[in-house]
Amino acid sequence: MNSNKRFGSIARKIHRSRIWLLVRTFILIDILLAALCAGGYMYWAESRDGGTVDWKHTKRSVRESENGAPSLYVFEREGESPAEVPLAPFWPLAARCGEILLWAEGGYLILQMALGRGASRRILKPIQKMADTAQLLSRPEDERIQHLESALQSVSPGARLDTGDPDLKELETAVNELLDKVRSSYEEQVRFASDASHELRTPIAVIQGYANMLSRWGKDDPQVLDESVTAIQSEADRMKKLVDQLLFLARGDAGRQKMNMQRTDLCQMLREARDECEMIDADHAWSADVPQEPVWCMGDGDMLTQTLRILTDNARKFTPAGGAVRLRAGLKNASPYFEVQDEGEGMAPEDVPRIFDRFFRADPSRQGQGGAGLGLSIAKWIVERHGGYFDVLSRKGIGTRIRVVLPPVEAEAGRVNGELIRN
Repeated sequence: MNSNKRFGSIARKIHRSRIWLLVRTFILIDILLAALCAGGYMYWAESRDGGTVDWKHTKRSVRESENGAPSLYVFEREGESPAEVPLAPFWPLAARCGEILLWAEGGYLILQMALGRGASRRILKPIQKMADTAQLLSRPEDERIQHLESALQSVSPGARLDTGDPDLKELETAVNELLDKVRSSYEEQVRFASDASHELRTPIAVIQGYANMLSRWGKDDPQVLDESVTAIQSEADRMKKLVDQLLFLARGDAGRQKMNMQRTDLCQMLREARDECEMIDADHAWSADVPQEPVWCMGDGDMLTQTLRILTDNARKFTPAGGAVRLRAGLKNASPYFEVQDEGEGMAPEDVPRIFDRFFRADPSRQGQGGAGLGLSIAKWIVERHGGYFDVLSRKGIGTRIRVVLPPVEAEAGRVNGELIRN
């Protein structure tokens, strides 16, 4: 059976099913209308003289008149004598309305029987076209499929799909985009695994070296013993921090990092961060330039505080002793923001776009001081989940300013710069 006959048979079956569905629908509608009309007439007849309608205990019947036509509606309530109400003019009017309804339904059915089959064919036409195209493409002798197969087989890791057929251009574009994403993801995973193993290898080697030194002659030398224990503790703490950062990023990539979004005052957050930094780092001058009124944002307070600590930790590491680190908060085009500005060496322009890449260091020579290179990656993940973005300004020999800009506060969220907003 060819495609046209097959879809013609399906169209006839669909057409017959629609006709039978219409017939059943009209029958149900007629029964419902008849019941409503009869019930309405009985209610009018029994309540027209102020009587009550008792649907359960009232006896009802239709009595013929002397000429044989059903002309009287008789009802008898409990404890009362029967009452008679003439059916005219209700009965002729109901019969006339029913006749008109049956003619209308019959005409609609005839129209559907005449035109419905063509409508079914039109509905199936796109499906038939798809089936014909699939059947055409499935033929082994189709040269386009052979070209596509040979092109796919010749695609190397760095190449792109190109069949030269304009009909397959959109398919080529989709396949090439998929190949680019797979290639980029694979390269990122390889680089991430290589960098992670390198970062873990260094503290493990240090711990192993000091442990071997202790096992040979350090146990009897208090100075060597103290130095070894201190170094092992330091490297263990560094390795624990690295593992925690890797787990954070892994949970974030897997979508298992939960966020607790609520109103957060950026000014209060920066004041607390300044007090904390002054307590643990007396080698730098810390200041918080924030307005008196709160600057509200909707966010996870703990996550935003972690972002701020990452920025202040970087500023502390790369600012010479005696330098200043300034914290600021405010509004930029109605968007709340906070920033950290240091007096460090600054970064080269080509390094700025890469500072949020995992394990990237703008100055590899300061590896021991700069950490593992995951802090800003974590900060970027947090800010992006809040719908915000980073604004980075860095100049060689002057310093770096990193600003976090968050989405504007909704009208129901709180207060912005002293203006009370309904909560």
